Amino acid sequence: MFAERAVTAFPAGIRIQYMIMSLLYGRTMLLADSAVKKQQPGVIAFPARPKTDEEIERAFDLHADSILRLAYSYLHNIPDAEDILQETIIRYMDKAPAFESPSHEKAWLLRVAANLSKNRIDYNKIPGGGRAE
Repeated sequence: MFAERAVTAFPAGIRIQYMIMSLLYGRTMLLADSAVKKQQPGVIAFPARPKTDEEIERAFDLHADSILRLAYSYLHNIPDAEDILQETIIRYMDKAPAFESPSHEKAWLLRVAANLSKNRIDYNKIPGGGRAE
């Protein structure tokens, strides 16, 4: 199973967090029907679908380094970059659409990681909302 094999691949600081998040949230998905109903005319929808353990493991093996580097380039902090990597993989499990090609998958993962990193920067700038720098 993915959780048993891949948890050992995560950096030590997030192994427990990953297991807790997977127990708490499982692999819930948005309903594809509701996503299609809300779409605007002329927009092609690629609704979210459940990812198999093999897909998650493959995505992690192929793109974890790129995601971690991108997050570190924004945050200049390894623990925060590892958190972004974890959150990105969780979003991939829960909300990733069907991709047309592997390059689209990588682009989606990096865009999610960039947005999460920017959100973390904004959060850290809020007085009392993050670490003092």
